[in-house]
Amino acid sequence: MPVIQLLYQTALNVPAKRILVINAHADALLVELVKQAELIDLQQHFKPEYDAIKRMELTVSAKLPEADTPYNLVLLLPAKNKLQTLAWMASAMEKLEDHGKLLVACANDHGAKSYESALKKLAGTVNSSSKSKCRIFSAQKTAALNHELMTAWHEAGQPQELESLGLYSQAGLFSWDRADIGSLLLLEQLPKLSGIGMDLCCGYGLLSHRILADSPEVQTVHMIEADYFAVACARVNTKNWQEKI
Repeated sequence: MPVIQLLYQTALNVPAKRILVINAHADALLVELVKQAELIDLQQHFKPEYDAIKRMELTVSAKLPEADTPYNLVLLLPAKNKLQTLAWMASAMEKLEDHGKLLVACANDHGAKSYESALKKLAGTVNSSSKSKCRIFSAQKTAALNHELMTAWHEAGQPQELESLGLYSQAGLFSWDRADIGSLLLLEQLPKLSGIGMDLCCGYGLLSHRILADSPEVQTVHMIEADYFAVACARVNTKNWQEKI
């Protein structure tokens, strides 16, 4: 059973009226979960997965909801980046009502045991089981919640200015905390540019920022990116040339 189906199937057996799904993915079981809940908020920041959910005629947002209404249940599918996943865990606990449950499903080869241990540090007690080379584990929001750790994890996952680059980035983006070798090599070889160009998979805007700063004769750069969080950082990093973006 795919890990996302394990997460949704387990959630269908949890009595909950208000549900938040972080890093939601399209699946027939998600439709069943939506039918069962009185309120369900779906978050997905990656455009292909976002569009797949929209095609199922479900409402989805790229950002986590800001409403103060607490949830009975939060479902979480870990990201590729650990800092991003820990930040999501912190946000999930923050958004739960007292004694509400955070439910996480993760493939064993994706770091399931590590994430289970992390949740135990955050929440105090964790219930877990294994199935289909995955782990499904959960914790309730109780007085044992480590608020200091929750705050630290949440802050580590927010957009931040990197002193080494002078640019804003965020955990979870490609090469988020340093310039990757390929981009550095490309920048070393680029001449002064002009005219109209395109930055495919622009990420947080490293290449576009440097090109716009070094080549004032560039008229327009079309920045293409599928990750909502990357687009948000890229907008900040190229704000001095908004008329060219």
